[in-house]
This record gives sequence, structure tokens and C-alpha cells, in this order.
Amino acid sequence: METVKVIIIGIALLIASGIVIAGVVGSNAIAQPRAPVNAPVANTVGGVQEVKLSMNGAQYILEPAVLQPGIPVRMTADMNSVVGCMRTVVIPALGVRKTLSEADNTIEFTPDKPGTYTMTCGMGMGRGSFQVGTGAAPVAASGPVATGGTCGASGGCGCGR
Repeated sequence: METVKVIIIGIALLIASGIVIAGVVGSNAIAQPRAPVNAPVANTVGGVQEVKLSMNGAQYILEPAVLQPGIPVRMTADMNSVVGCMRTVVIPALGVRKTLSEADNTIEFTPDKPGTYTMTCGMGMGRGSFQVGTGAAPVAASGPVATGGTCGASGGCGCGR
């Protein structure tokens, strides 16, 4: 009888750990915390908001991550951290899709309404977000959003991992 209890407990533990692992491995979502209300807003130089784009792992980082609506944005990428397939930047809700290069590492757009905007790489592996306004709700995508995708340890997609 004691052996049966040990087997049942062992099976329960295996099932529980499998559920946790499946939830972590199977999830394509990357937590996108909203910027605090007092988060720094992009500086405006000559009527254009200047922001910097970099990568940390497969996460796009935009600094500052809060923009003002109705003012053009010039996003300049750090080409040392934005590598491989991550150089194709897609912001579906704004109709932006651009492949960056050493010769052209800027993306220009004008966000017209407040909200939280999602960014992905062209293959949907790199993700990030930024806010227009503060404490804004997500903005519905106006075009297709790349989903899924997995870089894998070999870096077969060209992302440089």
C-alpha cells in the first residue's frame, strides 16, 4: 500500500512539473509592462521625438518608451545589439515595416493616437512595445502581426544567437 502512495505522488509531481514546463516553453508571450505614469517621455528636437532602439535577448527596448501623440518620431537603432532577423522591425498598428542596415538605421513614423503599440521582428521572434501617452490601453493592429517563431539555439533564422 505504501508503494502505491509513492507511485501516485510521483505521477502527480511529474504531471505538475510538465504543466509548468509546457506553460513556460509553449508561451510566445513576452510580458510588456506599462510604463509608469511618471516615465520619461521622448525629447523633441526640431519638432521630432528622438528615441533609441536596442535589443536585450529577443526583447526590443525603446528608450524612452513613452512617446507623445501627433509628433513625428525618429527611432535610431543600435546596430550592435539589433542583429540578424531582428533588424526587420514591424509596428503593425502604424503600418511600419523596415529592414535596418548600417547605412540606414532609422525608422520614422508619427503615432496619431494614445495607446500601447507592439513591435516585432519580421519573423515574430523579437518583441517589444512602447506607449503613446501615459497609462494607455493597447492599440489594435491594423495589419498582420507576426506570431510564433522560435530562434532555437542554432540561430538558424539569422538572429545571431
